[in-house]
Amino acid sequence: MKKVVISTVFLLMMSYTYAQTNDTLRKRNTLYFELFGQGLINSFNYDRLLVVKPKYATSLTVGFSSWGHLINTSVLKVNSSGIPISYNFLKRKNKHNLEIGLGLTISKFYMEDQFHDFFPLLKDGSTPITTQNFWKLQVVPKIGYRLQKPGGGSFFKVSFTPIFPFWKKGEVTTDSGGDVTTVKVEKFTLFQEKGLAWIGIAFGVTF
Repeated sequence: MKKVVISTVFLLMMSYTYAQTNDTLRKRNTLYFELFGQGLINSFNYDRLLVVKPKYATSLTVGFSSWGHLINTSVLKVNSSGIPISYNFLKRKNKHNLEIGLGLTISKFYMEDQFHDFFPLLKDGSTPITTQNFWKLQVVPKIGYRLQKPGGGSFFKVSFTPIFPFWKKGEVTTDSGGDVTTVKVEKFTLFQEKGLAWIGIAFGVTF
């Protein structure tokens, strides 16, 4: 009986040591750049595996997106920056993963436009200038494929990331030749504004 107890304890200790070694060798951190996706145009992201099991895992992703002056012409200026956050579930098979996630993106959006098609000409021949300045919150579900090696190294994923406007707060200002009007806006937009069917492609490294 004593030998059985000793053998059992020894096997349990060996199993625990092996599990700890495996967990230590598993790389949980990833840095990656995503084109399009949750950041709309681009984003730089950090992903951390939280729970890792043989057949599934979960992760949390936090990033930063910036369009800078994506469009900067005499009649249209657009720039935006934001923070995409998502919680992800991974169905695992070695380095191949089915990724299902839910994300939120909070962003600062600015647009200044001056289009003849939208506004009548003023007396001096110019057009009114309309400026939109908003904080926005968007909901981004995602489903896709993730290539992430347990031991670290190159990382790749491609996802379907539809973007749904959820909330916005800000103001719309119209300058009609010195006659300036400002309208404050704060509203939930989930069922009032159309969503965007979108995809994301990402490359990075797991370490």
